[in-house]
Amino acid sequence: MRKLRVTWALGLGCGVLALVSGGSLAQTKDTIIIAVPGTPQGVDVDRQSGPQTWTMAAQVIESGAEWKPTTYPYAPTPGADPTKIPGFTYPDFRTQQMIPGIVENCDLSADSKTAVYHLRKGVKSAAGNEFTAKDVLWKVERAHQLKAIGTFMQNAANAPDPKQWQEVDDHTVRISSDKPMPLICKILTNLYWYWYDSTEAKKHSTPDDPWATKWASTSVVAFGPYVIRSWQAGNRVVMDANPNYWQGPPKIKHIIYQVVPESASRLALLKEGKVDLRRGFPRRGSQPCRGIQRARGRGSRQPVDLSGDEQHQGAV
Repeated sequence: MRKLRVTWALGLGCGVLALVSGGSLAQTKDTIIIAVPGTPQGVDVDRQSGPQTWTMAAQVIESGAEWKPTTYPYAPTPGADPTKIPGFTYPDFRTQQMIPGIVENCDLSADSKTAVYHLRKGVKSAAGNEFTAKDVLWKVERAHQLKAIGTFMQNAANAPDPKQWQEVDDHTVRISSDKPMPLICKILTNLYWYWYDSTEAKKHSTPDDPWATKWASTSVVAFGPYVIRSWQAGNRVVMDANPNYWQGPPKIKHIIYQVVPESASRLALLKEGKVDLRRGFPRRGSQPCRGIQRARGRGSRQPVDLSGDEQHQGAV
């Protein structure tokens, strides 16, 4: 599956993003242009947060696992009826079933005090470096040292101390605790449980910035389907497909996040077909969506499939 990951919110006028194409974009073009209100501070999810951060970070970071998709479980809201979208799915939070990602399996002991991550072999970043146990341990130590969002997440998992994490081999990590760790496997689905390419990150470490926070904000290399080519704050962010992506190179080769501060201007560009998607719709009723062929909304950070295969979740 080749997917473009986007963050949606239901019930906000026409939806957070709207598509102006009669079919799959992947069938007609290899570049998608998204009009956004502005550029975020960055995509380093250990230190930065917000809608734009989530949307952009989700393109470059690959989750350890995803929630199993299911049909939309809620009643439609005015202006947003996902059940009418062919191929639309929603993460199945109720059954808590997971689909493996770059962590192929997570074994949790009966007392929840020992867990083993089995990393998927052959996962590579756009820089060509393979995802290994060293990336996991580097991330754990980084989160521990930065004492930000990553510290909170590791505390929530009852695995805050780097000494609890042990490299068994290149693709196996054991986590131990004197307290139960009921979230240590399920947390693999969370965007903030991130994995960066530590080999690349170390090239940007300095005495004043040992954990490469400046680099990670706007140039981070991870194991997701895209990599940041350029970042012009207040203007645009350009991403290119990761040719080494473990699920196969994405059919959408380039994503351009173009800053258009005014909501009315974003809507005009959308109606004119000069952008493919727009983010940041005002509240319901403040602007009409007439003239847009399709308007859509989602309630979770989940992939939207642009491959043209409607069997996959969120096919457009």
